[in-house]
Amino acid sequence: MMLFSAMLADSSASDLKGTRFRLVELAETGSTNADLVGLARAGERTFLAVRTGFQSAGRGRRDRSWDAPPGSGLMMSVLFPAGQQDEVASHAQQMASCLGFAALRACVTSGADVALKWPNDIVGPVLSDGTLPKLAGVLGETVTRGTKVLGVVVGVGLNLRPVPERAAALGRSVVALDEITDQRVSPTEMAKATLRELELILTRLAQADGAEWLRGELFGVSAVIGRDIEVVTDGESIGGLAIDIDADGRLVVETAAGRHTISVGDVVSARVRN
Repeated sequence: MMLFSAMLADSSASDLKGTRFRLVELAETGSTNADLVGLARAGERTFLAVRTGFQSAGRGRRDRSWDAPPGSGLMMSVLFPAGQQDEVASHAQQMASCLGFAALRACVTSGADVALKWPNDIVGPVLSDGTLPKLAGVLGETVTRGTKVLGVVVGVGLNLRPVPERAAALGRSVVALDEITDQRVSPTEMAKATLRELELILTRLAQADGAEWLRGELFGVSAVIGRDIEVVTDGESIGGLAIDIDADGRLVVETAAGRHTISVGDVVSARVRN
């Protein structure tokens, strides 16, 4: 992990006009999430985004590896510092939902037909066999020192260019933005578009009814609501009809035994069955 001064010396950095974010772009790094976690622990207290062309040690949910050829996608993480105007920065899942929703809105602006697959994927149009090809994944983590919350770091990895071996490596169907829109968007353009959307979302979230507004928006773009879903947690497999997403980002599933509310952190895997 590079300290911020060293990071700036080996990067381009810019303040995004009209937003709270500063965007740092690196040619290569180990992990943008790890970079920002280290910076937060070192005292960084600004809304900072780091985008890289290549990650040598990127990670996904449950410590799965995340790799992509240079230039093939958007790899970016955002630091939401605690203790400033946005007190919701202490809620990792809500911030992950905000970044995922922002990336989705940026994709829609580019002409893509996409949805959010709970808990942390952006997916493309449903395939003929009913599967939902993965376009992007989002991962959030709370940064602490002892019992003190320093902030939340959320990373997004979004496929921009097709990579033939990607589906086999992930063991699931995937899609790239180039395949579902006529607009060719660069990683820098997608990073800036996502951060501008994120600013609008955070501003709206800060209003009195912000949490309920976000819940409604996520419900509206969900790829799983109203569909039969199977969620595997550390302790059990839960199958049933996905009927709601609550204010804390938990999925509500109607099963034969009653309703189950499932937290994101408990999920091993989630799949739509039809």
